[in-house]
Amino acid sequence: MINLINISIADSIVNNYKSLSWILPALWIVGTFIANIIIQLIPRNHQQSVYQYLFTILGLLGTLYASIKIKQQILIQKEIILFNNLLQVDSWSTHMHILLISITLFIILILCFTNRPYKSTDYLGTYLLMILATLLGAYLLVISYHWLLVYLSIGCMTVGSTVLIYENGNRPTYILASTRYLIYSVVASAIMLVGLSYLYGSMGTLELYKFTSYNEAVYSILQFIWPIGFFLALSGLLMSIGSFPFQFWVGSVYQHTSFSTVAYLSTVPKLAGIAFLVRLHRIATQASPFIELPLKSLWACIAMATMVVGHLGALTTKDAKKLLAYGSIAQTGFLLAIMVTDMSVYTHITYYIIVYTIMNLASWFGLQMLSYHNINKNSSIEAYAGLGRQLTIGSMCFLIIMLALIGIPPTAGFSAKLIIFSHLWEIAQLSRSTLLTSLFITSIIGTVLALYYYLRLPYILFFKKAPQLKITSTIHPSMLLVVILLTILLLVLFFINRAVISY
Repeated sequence: MINLINISIADSIVNNYKSLSWILPALWIVGTFIANIIIQLIPRNHQQSVYQYLFTILGLLGTLYASIKIKQQILIQKEIILFNNLLQVDSWSTHMHILLISITLFIILILCFTNRPYKSTDYLGTYLLMILATLLGAYLLVISYHWLLVYLSIGCMTVGSTVLIYENGNRPTYILASTRYLIYSVVASAIMLVGLSYLYGSMGTLELYKFTSYNEAVYSILQFIWPIGFFLALSGLLMSIGSFPFQFWVGSVYQHTSFSTVAYLSTVPKLAGIAFLVRLHRIATQASPFIELPLKSLWACIAMATMVVGHLGALTTKDAKKLLAYGSIAQTGFLLAIMVTDMSVYTHITYYIIVYTIMNLASWFGLQMLSYHNINKNSSIEAYAGLGRQLTIGSMCFLIIMLALIGIPPTAGFSAKLIIFSHLWEIAQLSRSTLLTSLFITSIIGTVLALYYYLRLPYILFFKKAPQLKITSTIHPSMLLVVILLTILLLVLFFINRAVISY
């Protein structure tokens, strides 16, 4: 007996050792994190911020390179189970890792050249550390194969996001927004723990590949406990992505947070959560095919509720940042709608996520660019009146970005939505489900509503007269360049998606 235990321990140690090479990107992130801490321990000097940026950028480049190498190996081995069923690396997760790391590197480069969102370097070290912590949580969430690791990953993202929102407390609104986010996250975390206890009590395990595998006798007894536990366990994920019924924090928190921070937090944690849900759905349906229809019904209900809340909020707000925040909620609902489509392939999902990433980053940086010229220094929609005539190039780019968010050609937003709409219509026709048909109709109506509220800002920019001259010299040329490049990318992707659409 003792020999068997020793053999089991030895096998576990060997498995953990062999797993290290497959999480090399995570080790790069941790190494970059430690390097930033060491730099902060060095006596302060004028070169410190340069070293912080340099080591962070080099660390992220190393992380990106390691992820690409792992992707090449995964193409041969399909999927790898790591650390005794704690992590699972596959083609889908490696694609998402490359995207998340690229977004983080992009944000860091923008901060490096624009010196935003802070004016001094006192908070720079902490800011970079929290971006890396959020990325590490997102990285682990995408490959999580155990519910406790999911919980820890979300906790890592929550801590990083809370401090990022805090922004060194240089404004009272930042402190308020950070406190709100922390309180809401703690509540969602507590609810998630209750759900996990229900799941463990009904199944005796928290491993993902076993969480639907129990015999019929047990199922007859626990058929009500398991669904409740599963829904409660989703609370932390729904909170992270800003989905119904945990979307209430998005508008107030985004409104009082810097643009670059919102651009990051509305992309990386959200995409990591969606990526995990995609994998969760596939693992669940492979383990128990009978659960596919209930799961799709759940995703459809959450998606519709999220879209409705987002669209209604965007229609009623008079604040530009809140408009984009509620629009982000509606976009989250559309991302969740993807969950009811054919999940045997990821081509259409990957394409839409990439386009969403570009649109989201472009919209927030575009609004930031316009806000540099706003003498009133508030985010009211009316405060941007007349800027379109004075900032022609930037405002035209912003108009194209809004058209992409709506889904109007010739932007990538149109082709991405067209692909998803075709998949939604196909699954609604095949299943003859009233719920899925309702989801399709809700998505169409939401797009029509988006046509109104997303074009409010361009209308104000070009057709409203400015009460006073608003041109200032505070804009950084690199920000305008970023917006132009993202806009061009949205136009280019529209013309190179034939392979995806034909698929």
